Amino acid sequence: MEILLYTEMGTLLRSNRIFKAALAASILIGACCYLYIVAPDKEDRKAWENIEKIRLVKLGMDTTRVIEIMGQPLEKRVEGGELYFDYEVPSGWSLQCQIIFDSRGNVVYLSPLDHFNE
Repeated sequence: MEILLYTEMGTLLRSNRIFKAALAASILIGACCYLYIVAPDKEDRKAWENIEKIRLVKLGMDTTRVIEIMGQPLEKRVEGGELYFDYEVPSGWSLQCQIIFDSRGNVVYLSPLDHFNE
């Protein structure tokens, strides 16, 4: 009878170790999936910061003040006498994060959320 109990305990101990190992592996796999799929990468965090910072930009501000708030744009271009600053947006967004300046260098348009400045 003692041998039977010992064998059952040995099986129980082995299954307990297997359970702990499986649990640890599951936690590790879950953490990796979170970091890969859910947690925003550095580029995406910067894009979300752009969406937040654009709320501080006001119509009429000059380019120097906008760069102080937003940082350097991803792209600058001139079209029809207006200066365009384009900033990164979160992945999956179809809208742009864009600030347009008139010929004097003052903000005349904010996108995506021009209504932030109301």
